[in-house]
Amino acid sequence: MARSITWLHLSDLHCCPSKTGYDADQVLSSLRDDLRKLHERHGLRPDLVFFTGDAAYGRIGKGGDLESQLEEAALFFQEVLGVYPDPIPAENLFLVPGNHDIDRREVRPAETTWLEQLAAAYSIEPVTAMIRDASPAWQDYMRRLGAYRDFLEVAGLPHLLQDKERLVFSHVREIQGLKVGIAGLSSAWSCRGTGSDEKNKLWLGGDWQINEIYRTLRHTDLRICLVHHPINWFIPAEDPALQSDFENCFHFHLHGHEHTSWVTASGAYTRIAAGACYDRSDKSNGYNIVRLDLDAGRGEVWLREYKREGRGWRGNEIPGKTDALGVWPLPSLGWLPGRAKPVDTKPELPQPPAPEKPAPAGAPGPESRGVFGRRKDIQALADALVKKPIGLVYGLSGIGKTSLIGEVGHTAAHQNRVFHRIAAFPGLQVEALFQMLAPALGSREERPTLLGVGGQVSFSQLAAWARKAQPCLIHLERAHELFSGQGFLDHRIGEFLQAIAQHAPQARVILESRQQPPDKLLPERNLVVRRIQGLGAEAVEEFFRRPFPDSPEVGWSLQADEAARIYSRLGGDEKGVNSAHPFGMGLLATVARGLNTTPLEVLARHEAKLLEELNDALFGDLFDDVLTTHETSILKTCSLYREGLAIPDLHVETLSRQAGDKGDAFQGLVRRCIITPGPNQEHYYLHALLAKLARQRFAADGEEFRLAHEMVADAWLSRLKLSQRPTLANIVATREALYHLAQAERFDRLAEITASLLDKGVVPFLEDLQRRLFDQRRFKEQKDVLALWVALEEDNHKAHRFLAEAIERLERRGADEALRHYEIALRFMPAYPQYLASFGRCLLARGEEARLLEHVRAMDAGDRRNALADDVFFSVYSACVARSGQPEEASRLRQERIAAGSRNAACYNDEALYLHRNGDTAGALRVVELAGKNHAVDDYTLAIKAQILGESGQPEEASRLRQERIATGSRNAAFYAEEALYLHRKGNTAGALEILDRAERDHATAELTASIRKTILGRR
Repeated sequence: MARSITWLHLSDLHCCPSKTGYDADQVLSSLRDDLRKLHERHGLRPDLVFFTGDAAYGRIGKGGDLESQLEEAALFFQEVLGVYPDPIPAENLFLVPGNHDIDRREVRPAETTWLEQLAAAYSIEPVTAMIRDASPAWQDYMRRLGAYRDFLEVAGLPHLLQDKERLVFSHVREIQGLKVGIAGLSSAWSCRGTGSDEKNKLWLGGDWQINEIYRTLRHTDLRICLVHHPINWFIPAEDPALQSDFENCFHFHLHGHEHTSWVTASGAYTRIAAGACYDRSDKSNGYNIVRLDLDAGRGEVWLREYKREGRGWRGNEIPGKTDALGVWPLPSLGWLPGRAKPVDTKPELPQPPAPEKPAPAGAPGPESRGVFGRRKDIQALADALVKKPIGLVYGLSGIGKTSLIGEVGHTAAHQNRVFHRIAAFPGLQVEALFQMLAPALGSREERPTLLGVGGQVSFSQLAAWARKAQPCLIHLERAHELFSGQGFLDHRIGEFLQAIAQHAPQARVILESRQQPPDKLLPERNLVVRRIQGLGAEAVEEFFRRPFPDSPEVGWSLQADEAARIYSRLGGDEKGVNSAHPFGMGLLATVARGLNTTPLEVLARHEAKLLEELNDALFGDLFDDVLTTHETSILKTCSLYREGLAIPDLHVETLSRQAGDKGDAFQGLVRRCIITPGPNQEHYYLHALLAKLARQRFAADGEEFRLAHEMVADAWLSRLKLSQRPTLANIVATREALYHLAQAERFDRLAEITASLLDKGVVPFLEDLQRRLFDQRRFKEQKDVLALWVALEEDNHKAHRFLAEAIERLERRGADEALRHYEIALRFMPAYPQYLASFGRCLLARGEEARLLEHVRAMDAGDRRNALADDVFFSVYSACVARSGQPEEASRLRQERIAAGSRNAACYNDEALYLHRNGDTAGALRVVELAGKNHAVDDYTLAIKAQILGESGQPEEASRLRQERIATGSRNAAFYAEEALYLHRKGNTAGALEILDRAERDHATAELTASIRKTILGRR
């Protein structure tokens, strides 16, 4: 499927039930219907929902009705989020205030006069300083937005209260691999009333608002700004600079206020003006949906307008701008990261390195630790890190980056630093990275956290830690997981590294990456970047003379031409454009040693193979001819550790014991330099390329693979037997144990996972896992996974609903625990039809249907209409009405639906059964016929028709109908069961058994068909 980013843009709701409720309901309920239609017909399901101001109508008359207007608006937003089968999370709803959202009683004449004087004098700095400092004067202006601020709190939108003092926000959401930055600006703080006389008189304070927000979002891939007022409503003193600021800082600029739908696009900047989603039904009402097709590189704005004549919405066709559906095409998205761009394919031609003189044998240089040909690179990086606190080393996997970085710690400038080796992983956020680096930076806290005002990241602890911290050198592996071609995926990581540079002078950080970083990843004053390439022929000769530091007696003295041949086979060439790959050199030496032969003789076994094939072949020699059985077993098991994660020393005993070994095999891999020990041998490392090659050696049947994953899970769990404290190490162990148990498909062991030692970073994994288990019909295991999810996210209504359904599948419909979770889900989404239907079915099973009726009666009229418009919920609701002693009322409700042309088959089915049971067979058959005319027939409808015909003296007609359905391959077991019984009663037992056999072939068997088969066979 094409990758896309989609958002819904609403504005100007003007919610006021007491004034316009009678009129607004028809517009807004049909708006929700229109959203459903666009989703069903065109796949328009928003990732984000934006609202650009005027949620309320405003305080009118006497009394405080602004609060009730905002409460009503909150319900509207909740309904919009719940329109889709997979509701949009509330954290993806973003609002900014408009002029109607202010409390006009809090507007002071003196405040207005002061702003007018500054505007007349073109004096911007006093306003900038007031907003920047959030001074007492600023707090006076913010009083008029007090009710709006309270509304955000009550509506459960804490992410919009990121800066409570100013009501601006900046958030990042990752969608389709892109970092989407969302900026919310406040243009309402200087408003005085309804806005009719405020054009060119409003202040934004854009000099502070835009630049402060952009500072936090500048490294995102796509930036979207929300503000209520268009630029031409601000004072002339601000106007000239604002347009260029918006264009330079944001890709999309969304606003409302003027109730006009329009798109202005130029290059990488697009401004979209939203119509009012409700003004009055006889006025112009509009909204829009934007979809960006990332693969095709194009975007489109779907403009919608309300037509009072048809009481519905349609495309807003603008001649020369949109097509007939109201779709306004956007310019090419070639500027968007992730789009294919032409690249310069001319190869880089580095100068071949000058020959390096080998260090004397036994000298404590890089060569004594098996690192050859790197002295200049090592010293250059070490010297640069004296001047700059952060280094970034990039190059191919296996090119020797890790060993080079390790050698920097042995140089004179850095040998007194404590060395720390840490690995990044996909999706790493700044909070987790902060915890990982905190001990190296001097923290003594068990679980350091980032605590900032309004939820903002704060690095204030760094300076305090630095006063007592030891000098350190931090090696951050897999740094390519942290950035894209545009910058850091989590922009706060860049801020964290800059904070280290500023506040932690004792620290030096080296990022190791397989990818070249983008320009200006960090300020040049803080960052040095070095590319690492392969080795020259001279280094190859020196390496093979003594390739194993711990076994100096093992090696081969190569002639110059022999070294040149090996250099050429391992990727080098005469021009120095390509150079020898250290990973292949190490693999070749290990195989030659294990086979007790020479490197050239090993290469002769694979004469025709190129470099990549050669590495695979050399690993095959190593695996098949050199390693012992226990060593291959341990190596394969260790290859399952997720890339970048070290193997803790504590695991060695567990892995060895489970492999039937005493630890000799693991140490044998260490001696062969296949597994390398870290500092103090507290951790061990397996190179990513070796791990990849080892994983490929697992048998195709998967059983060995699953057992090995379980061994790794046991190794991680062994740590938790010693301590259950919520330390970072224990959280990592719990996360990894969960991952490996899932890979081993040992879901029966999920009870061993302690939810309190998981963090929310595993939620996407749990959500995907429970979906996979559901598809496999492994409901017990799915329930265990959902229990972990709910424990991590107690406020996730979707998780509670899924857990309730899993409980009912395993226990019974109406189970107490299931009801409890349905009730929790409804607390968050009290009017969501799907949740109401599940809740109602649960209550029906318990005989407590009156509770659903009470819940529906207590709902707002608009919510009630919306819920009952849903066919699934209506069926449940009408069943509850009937079961509560009002069967005639339930019949009346169904008849109303049927008369309106409903296509809900359940409505017809229930009514037909009701009429038939009450002796009105003719009426029941009329209802079935109406179902056919209204295209609302399902298999159950036809089964009911056959039942009615059979019980009303027309058994042959009923049989004919069943036979027709069976001939089409129906999977409704009732057809087969009833027809088999009918034939058996007529004495055609063979025909009855043939029907039951057909049911098995058509996968239409059930307990009923099995029971009938036993009955027939018993009577034979």
